[in-house]
Amino acid sequence: MARVSLKDVAKSIEPIAIPETATPAAGSGAADATAEVVRINFRISREKRRLFKAWCAHNDTTVEAAMAAAVDAYLAQRA
Repeated sequence: MARVSLKDVAKSIEPIAIPETATPAAGSGAADATAEVVRINFRISREKRRLFKAWCAHNDTTVEAAMAAAVDAYLAQRA
């Protein structure tokens, strides 16, 4: 079976805009650098995980940073 690069897969994924206010503090994984950082786990389909990891690779970010920004944006919309 041929190997596929995540960067190649990510080329077909449309980037999403993450609001500047949702950007996590550098290296902290949280918007507030003084807040205690905890782990969160959830289940998604294998295909969604693959696509999300490809998107992160294409956008030069980590899954952790992208998820922290997405949670921050979600909470900000509902504040």
